[in-house]
Amino acid sequence: MPLYRTGSTIVVHGACFTSRSQVEILGTSTHWVLPTTFVSPNKLTAFWDADGVRSQYRESGFRVVTFVTPPQAGAIDDDAGFNPTPTVTVKKMPVPEIGSPEPASVPAGSATFTLKVWGNLNLNQVGMIDTGAQVFFNGALLQDIVFGCPGGYDLWCSVSATVPAALVSTSGTAQVTVVNPGAPPSEPLAFEIQ
Repeated sequence: MPLYRTGSTIVVHGACFTSRSQVEILGTSTHWVLPTTFVSPNKLTAFWDADGVRSQYRESGFRVVTFVTPPQAGAIDDDAGFNPTPTVTVKKMPVPEIGSPEPASVPAGSATFTLKVWGNLNLNQVGMIDTGAQVFFNGALLQDIVFGCPGGYDLWCSVSATVPAALVSTSGTAQVTVVNPGAPPSEPLAFEIQ
């Protein structure tokens, strides 16, 4: 899971969640119980605030995402024999599936311009461009990256970035790729410098 210094929303998919379930992060020397939202018996969301995320930049290694379901306050434990074992599935960040860049070409010697790349339809998060994605132009990391989903996060999303004039000074074919945090790069797109 990528971590952002402003905080990160964590989505946990599993089974047997209740409205009392809480997402926890187990660090190497610290433990956080996160503010958790019950979405369904199969899904929880939680927000890990900036302080928690920043502390992880000082600790190396993996973090365990888990959850607990505390007993209901004042409840009589008539069902002590019923204790379902919840399961959690961790999804890897997808490799973006990207479409034609906008613009698809520029004349050689053009001024600095903004390049937009659209991702695949985010159905089940397959092929999606995610927040934190990076755009590369002939292997050079582009700056001023802007992520957007004009129809909502479950529809088409795009990422825009600034291409400096120096990268399009001579004619040829450039390769454009998009990389989600922690995932391999997309298949390259051809960009014509005419």
